[in-house]
Amino acid sequence: MSRAYVRMETTDSNKIALALLGTLLGTMALGVFTSAIYAPNKPLKPGYALPGAETETAAKAPAAPAAEPLPELLAKADVGKGQADTKVCQPATISKKGAAAKVGPPLYGVLGRPVASSPASPIPTA
Repeated sequence: MSRAYVRMETTDSNKIALALLGTLLGTMALGVFTSAIYAPNKPLKPGYALPGAETETAAKAPAAPAAEPLPELLAKADVGKGQADTKVCQPATISKKGAAAKVGPPLYGVLGRPVASSPASPIPTA
């Protein structure tokens, strides 16, 4: 029984290499061509151009007063206004020690507590 071996000539391997390199070159050329067509316009100066009228009025306006220190702001704070602002949230979140969670997690002792450590927290702790 004779076996017929098909021998690959050197020109065949050159043809395969040429086909592979031609495909890669064509792919690169296509990438360069499409980048040239669909490239975004880059501004000369980064940022947004603001209208000139606003900058002129801002330049003429007096300097803003310095921010008040936190202790002075806390001295002016009204506890009653804060309670009125949170009245809408109170049925959903409980602020009493040992209370069970309703819609949201209990907020008692939230300061200093690890993140997502509440048993009613929707965020996994792991």
